[in-house]
Amino acid sequence: MNKANSKILTLSFAISGAVVGFTISLLIKAFSGAFAFVARAADMDLVRHGVPLVIGFGLCAASVSPWHFSLG
Repeated sequence: MNKANSKILTLSFAISGAVVGFTISLLIKAFSGAFAFVARAADMDLVRHGVPLVIGFGLCAASVSPWHFSLG
């Protein structure tokens, strides 16, 4: 894999990580209006900010893991 493809792949994983984090954040807000246990959990900053951040970074970190480049 050449460097240009690697940079594009890393950038696409970073953008998708941001989109997934934003989507999770919106889902937490939407479900907190519908379900009481989600509303109680969404009151905690760890859930409101931490969960989307961890999921987004986790998706972005998948792009730089060593097994990702050994598949092809």
